Amino acid sequence: MSIIEQVASQKQADFIADLQVSGFNPSKMINRLCKHFSHKINAVWNENQGFIEFEMGFCQLDAQGELLVFQCGAKTESELTEITDCMDSHFIRFAKQADESVRPLLMWRVTHTKEGNQND
Repeated sequence: MSIIEQVASQKQADFIADLQVSGFNPSKMINRLCKHFSHKINAVWNENQGFIEFEMGFCQLDAQGELLVFQCGAKTESELTEITDCMDSHFIRFAKQADESVRPLLMWRVTHTKEGNQND
């Protein structure tokens, strides 16, 4: 088990948000996002995975072929929204830097883990 998997397995969240994005180099985006966040908060990463630890939760990033998969978690829905909004704004900014014509549409799938409810 990698250090990223060990850290991620210790995090618990009542609300989880998932997102899959294609059209970008997942490894480069993981590196850019994690390196950026590591200047202010805890972030660990390698070529295929990243883990960013926010005060109110976390976001795990995985490169799966051509897909960049995000899984963010927090104890409350409002904290989760704060994390996903932050990840959205940074991802969009970095995506535009990579290709000015890109306007990604990010659609998170939110799950309340305690009751198994989903809100799309």
